[in-house]
This record gives sequence, C-alpha cells and structure tokens, in this order.
Amino acid sequence: MKTINVRDLQHHLRAILDEVAKGEVIEVTRRNRAVARIVPLEEKKSPDPWPDLMERLNNIYGKKRINPPASDIIYSDRD
Repeated sequence: MKTINVRDLQHHLRAILDEVAKGEVIEVTRRNRAVARIVPLEEKKSPDPWPDLMERLNNIYGKKRINPPASDIIYSDRD
C-alpha cells in the first residue's frame, strides 16, 4: 500500500487517481497520521430485479386473460 501526504495528494491528484484506477490502494496522511484510504471501486453487476417474475405470474394466473384489456378500461375512463 502506497502512502502519500495531503499536500502531495492535492498537487498530484490526477496521477494518484490513475494509480487507484489500476488497482493501487493509497493511504493519505496528515502530520504522519493516516486520515484516509483511497481504494478502487469494485465493479458491481446489476442483478435482475425480478429474475423469476414471469414464472411467478404464470404460477399465480396461468393463462388467464383480463377482459376487457386494461388499455380499454383506461381509454373509457379518460372519456
């Protein structure tokens, strides 16, 4: 882990962020005491919010159809 003081961080921020982007962890010190740690972000994969939604809907409702279609009900309410 690389250590850098606040002054150097201010003057070389762009280069330091490039190092962090490459995976380097950097500890920031003030008066020789650690005050912060800059670490690269972990890439998060966005999960499918409802991976089994269609399966659950089919289990609950099966092949049932709503009569009349919801769009027709909305159109009639708008008139």
